Amino acid sequence: MPVLEVIFSIGIFTMNKLIGKLLLISIFWATIGLLVLSSCSSSPSPALAGSPNQNGTSGFSTVFVGTATGVFRSIDSGRTWQSLPGSPTMIQNGQAGGFAAIGSSLLATNGLPYLSTDNGDHWKQLSIMTERVTSVAAFHGLFIAGCANGIFWSSDQGNTWQMIDPVYQNESYIFGFSQSQDNLYAIDGYGVLRSSDGKSWQFLASLHYGLSIEAGVENIFAGTDVGSNPDLFRSTDSGTTWNPVSNGYNFGQVWSLSAIGSAIFAATDIGLYRSDNAGALWTLMGMGYPVDSLEFNSVQCAGSFIFAASPQHGVFVSSDEGNTWSHSTVGLNDSAAYTIGLQ
Repeated sequence: MPVLEVIFSIGIFTMNKLIGKLLLISIFWATIGLLVLSSCSSSPSPALAGSPNQNGTSGFSTVFVGTATGVFRSIDSGRTWQSLPGSPTMIQNGQAGGFAAIGSSLLATNGLPYLSTDNGDHWKQLSIMTERVTSVAAFHGLFIAGCANGIFWSSDQGNTWQMIDPVYQNESYIFGFSQSQDNLYAIDGYGVLRSSDGKSWQFLASLHYGLSIEAGVENIFAGTDVGSNPDLFRSTDSGTTWNPVSNGYNFGQVWSLSAIGSAIFAATDIGLYRSDNAGALWTLMGMGYPVDSLEFNSVQCAGSFIFAASPQHGVFVSSDEGNTWSHSTVGLNDSAAYTIGLQ
């Protein structure tokens, strides 16, 4: 073979090998690029990062707010709200209501009990309790309802109810429930009660004018009316003994309590307060409004989210454990918000 033909053939062979290598390298980097793009597209957008209904880590997917004109629902962590036609107005004769949820069933009270079995789309009034229902809870698969003449429980999502034997004969309304681990605590105008099954209850301690309770692992907080001075208490022994933690603060009526991490929030008729040291010091959350115009009836914490209801200013939401707040108004055409429920 002539020398030129050999050189030409070797050149062609070498060029083919080079093209093949370049092709393989191109395929390799194209694959890497697709993997990177796929990874990026599966990540949540920054606007939704941390949203409980996106990652499921905050313990709720739906927020309900009870107003003077009915119940509103949010499925995006309080960014927007949807009115629920036929829902009960959540204040009656000056009594703000409450919520409890088991699955898609929602129990609500404004003094009268209402039940929805489809996440709030439809409602019916329950007529099986003759006394006024002042508080509700969900515990170990039971709906619990607190009334003036005792505590009722339902194991079939509100269809039938049983009344427990009276724990004591004070005939005071049950104003609040709170769960800590395997126990459910209740507070009324005379003291604190505890149950491990929702059906049998033990009276723990006298605490007059009780309005609200929040049970944590190490501390239990109880809020009281202005008739008791001071008006915020803490127990470190599962509710057996109580000590005041108002520390000179005049909270007025403490309507609702909720904890997140080491912080405890108190919704009062003179503002929303926060303590990061088990009640030793308290800070008033200004929310951008004059202090003398603030009043809060309900506060609920879950994950890093906090929701607070004000009868004058509507709903406030924090997604960073209360460090910053936003006023949630989109779709919420009633500024008189009284109670918050999480599902």
